[in-house]
Amino acid sequence: MRTGVRIWRARQFMLCLSLRKWILEFERKDILAHLQEVLSSATFEVKLHGNDRLQKMLRFLVEETLDKSGRLLTGGNIKRRLFANRKLDIKADIRRLRSKLLEYYDSKEGRSAPMRIHVPKGSYVPKFVPNPNVQSRHTR
Repeated sequence: MRTGVRIWRARQFMLCLSLRKWILEFERKDILAHLQEVLSSATFEVKLHGNDRLQKMLRFLVEETLDKSGRLLTGGNIKRRLFANRKLDIKADIRRLRSKLLEYYDSKEGRSAPMRIHVPKGSYVPKFVPNPNVQSRHTR
């Protein structure tokens, strides 16, 4: 086996381990319920141009992360599986998604959410972190 392949597999394994840490902090049903709250918010309202694409993308990223630990979340995979390979700039959509999520959590309706869905820069894999503005059973 080539060295590059071994390194890639080791990184994928470490990614899976780190993702399990982020996922296990909250229960699956809580994450999906929070996802539905975010998607039904005024910030992600579908009538705005492109928000339906952002909604689909966020739902896809969260569900893939919960189902498969996000191992296969790459720009090409997202484009193929979600948008049937249309000519879209996935990186630009992810940037828009990050800014929409920040806008949601800064708004009145997202400020009291028990968790935050965070898509770190350089990654398509969302992390589910406790909301620092809320005291709950998930804070340490």
